[in-house]
Amino acid sequence: MVGLIALSLTLVSSPVQGKETLIDAFRYASDPQIQAVWRPLANTPPMISRRDAFAGRRGVQLPLVKEGAGTRSYWDRKVDLDLRKADQIIFRMYIEDAAFVSGLTLYFGSGSGWYSAHATPVEGWHEYVLNRVDFRPQGEVEGWGSISTIRLSPWKAKEGSTTVAIESIRRRFEPVVVVFGSRTPVGDANRRTVESQTDSMLKVLDGAGVTAVPISDHDVEEGALAGRTVAVFPFNPHVTAAEVSEIEKFIAEGGRVLTFFSSNRGLLNAIGFEPGRHTRPSREAEFSSIVFGEEKIVGMPASTAQASWNISTATPKDKGARVLASWRDSRGGSTGHAALLISDAGAYLSHILLTDDLEAKRQMMRALIGHFDPSIWEAAAQAAITRLEEVGEYRSFKDASDAILASSSQEGHTQAAAAAAGLKLARSKVRDGQHADAVTVAQEARNALVAAYGAAQEPKANEMRALWCHSAQGVPGKSWDEVLGEVADAGFNMILPNMLWGGIAYYESDVLPRAADLAKTGDRITEIVAASKKHDVDVHVWKVNWNLVR
Repeated sequence: MVGLIALSLTLVSSPVQGKETLIDAFRYASDPQIQAVWRPLANTPPMISRRDAFAGRRGVQLPLVKEGAGTRSYWDRKVDLDLRKADQIIFRMYIEDAAFVSGLTLYFGSGSGWYSAHATPVEGWHEYVLNRVDFRPQGEVEGWGSISTIRLSPWKAKEGSTTVAIESIRRRFEPVVVVFGSRTPVGDANRRTVESQTDSMLKVLDGAGVTAVPISDHDVEEGALAGRTVAVFPFNPHVTAAEVSEIEKFIAEGGRVLTFFSSNRGLLNAIGFEPGRHTRPSREAEFSSIVFGEEKIVGMPASTAQASWNISTATPKDKGARVLASWRDSRGGSTGHAALLISDAGAYLSHILLTDDLEAKRQMMRALIGHFDPSIWEAAAQAAITRLEEVGEYRSFKDASDAILASSSQEGHTQAAAAAAGLKLARSKVRDGQHADAVTVAQEARNALVAAYGAAQEPKANEMRALWCHSAQGVPGKSWDEVLGEVADAGFNMILPNMLWGGIAYYESDVLPRAADLAKTGDRITEIVAASKKHDVDVHVWKVNWNLVR
């Protein structure tokens, strides 16, 4: 059913930056050869070397336990591996019928314990990617630098049989990492923000065309920054002295650090900044945007919206530290507070990274990382061109362009032509090695394509074009009249504002407790309804059920 690839096992102990390397290629010439390496446990049948390709690929068959013999199959292989620089473990497996397999667990033995991570079975050949931070320790582990056993374990979902095979186990090492704040305990008030900020940062970087993988505070303490170029600390409230020591070593060896919303003196001093104080806004919407000064960083936007509710200030100290961008209020006025500082060792943003201006945030992060590691620009350029070629339901530029040109919209035709010219120019700049310029050109071309796609759409009868608004006051610093005017100008005809929760109302309610500032701000529903009639925008109130927060 599934068979042999080659003649021997390949075991590699030192990964190449940004590359995948084999842990086991499952290239065994015979059953005795593989069975001498991968030992079955308990009632598990031995692995089988197959010479006939199955479903278009070849690999090693993993027979599941027989009926009544147990809940899972598992095989062990003795190794001597240092996986401290294995950011991701990747394995390609085949499952003929996923209904018979409830899960896949990969273990790495260390000391008297194990690191384990679980994957959900997918039918057919599938590549499973496990981040190092996905693995959980069990028992007394000695660390990722001392891996003595690999264990494969498919779990049985029901009695019966199906074909399961494996083609390879690989690892990947990336020069850019996002450090998850694993030192923040589960149950700590900051834990949820730590998790969400790590996830958000990875998504922003992915959208920016920057490949990054997560590692943990614990990994940093074990020396996992060695050989990297940039480490991003999105929100790490519990940085230890041991971690700071590794960060200092990393910077001394040429690595650079980006950190956010921190008061840790050791961490900030390592980058060249002096921590200040936690600062709340002194007026409404004081921290509304980040505006860059005269210093030009390749690919950096002129500004980005960021509706922050507090900041943790810092000042330049040494290592060429200086202020790169400042906070502005909702009216564009100066606040006197630094937003983004940069030095020869890294950069610091005085709040967590929000995604309220997502495209500009992608530009900002790509520019910062590209400033410290210019090698990222080539991949970023290719990613920008790939993204340019997809819009709406279309997955190729030609299909999208053909559909737009078939419409009657002259604006669509004009913008589509601009997008086509931009795509051609972006590809030319990639060929010439001008990758940062290619990203800018591709972004402008994508904007043109999106505008063309929008212009080519024909409104349908009774179509609802709505948006949510989480705040009863709308946009800070603006009246509902201003907001709904902009909403209507953007083509929306409906808004769903959050006007009441289970424990509070932002209008003259006779049932729920009224907001404390209602006498000052006025009834928000009355205000928005009046604005909606003026701008012909329907209002449907959004209510948060059960939550009794006030």
